[in-house]
Amino acid sequence: MRVIPIEHAIEGETRRASFEEISKYLNENTIFSVSDCSCRTAREAMGEGCGHLKEDMCIQLGHAAEYYIRTGRGRQITREEAFEIIKRAEENGLMHCIPNTDGPGKTHAICNCCGCGCFAVRIANMFVNPDMVRSNYVSQVDKNKCVACGECVENCPTNALKLGQKLCSKTPITQKKRELPYDTEWGPDKWNPDYRINRQVVLETGSSPCKAECPAHIGIQGYIKLAAQGRYTEALELIKQENPFPAVCGRVCPRYCESACTRGDIDDPVAIDEIKKFIAEQDLNKERRYIPKRDIIMAKRLLLLEQGQQVYPVHIILL
Repeated sequence: MRVIPIEHAIEGETRRASFEEISKYLNENTIFSVSDCSCRTAREAMGEGCGHLKEDMCIQLGHAAEYYIRTGRGRQITREEAFEIIKRAEENGLMHCIPNTDGPGKTHAICNCCGCGCFAVRIANMFVNPDMVRSNYVSQVDKNKCVACGECVENCPTNALKLGQKLCSKTPITQKKRELPYDTEWGPDKWNPDYRINRQVVLETGSSPCKAECPAHIGIQGYIKLAAQGRYTEALELIKQENPFPAVCGRVCPRYCESACTRGDIDDPVAIDEIKKFIAEQDLNKERRYIPKRDIIMAKRLLLLEQGQQVYPVHIILL
């Protein structure tokens, strides 16, 4: 298997490697089928689950689609329906993987995977070997646009990113360089069999204590930076991803984030709660308020818990 980046991540950048784009595979095929995700179906049969979408998630192309349709393993869909499935997968934080046994630029299927349920991604996560599913595409971070919200870290299916040093730390700690299979001897002592439950999104040197202390775990650094840039609607959208009632909570909040703010080591903590209330006021004053989309994944996880299945969280914060 090989990871393919989501389409809008590479807009405006090099087109030299068009086979890194999902649209290439969908546009050059004429026959499509879809089936349930086999990995998450197997997890459920094992009494496990993660809540990510399972139904109508795996897309087959060409001869593979013909086989799935003929044998009843999948149902036939149009190219437009395939694009809609891809869009729905990306909106729910899933990543694209393709079998690469057909050769460069060719594949017979598109899987929409998650790091907590996918058996193919497990190869990289369990054996800590990113080369097993590596994409040819290398993402670039625009530091001028990054607001340090931490969403990229928490949503990375393979836990490849981590938040770094505390910005206000007086005694920064040197972080140990990560070992990789191709530059050292590799064996079971280096593996991570508990990769599904021991995700670490913050380096041991620590970062973003305000977010860690927030009971709703809101991306505080992110909405403060967005508010500073006058991007109040985007700041509100970031807050409401975790807390749909910022105007109410902003008035009763115990402000644990301000107690943990490392700016207090220098002078005074940032007035985080006042900033959140100000952002919420902008929403209250609008004729039409921002309403976030329903969290399908959370609803699915609650359903799995009600069914007595063991649910593995996608995000585990180590404080």
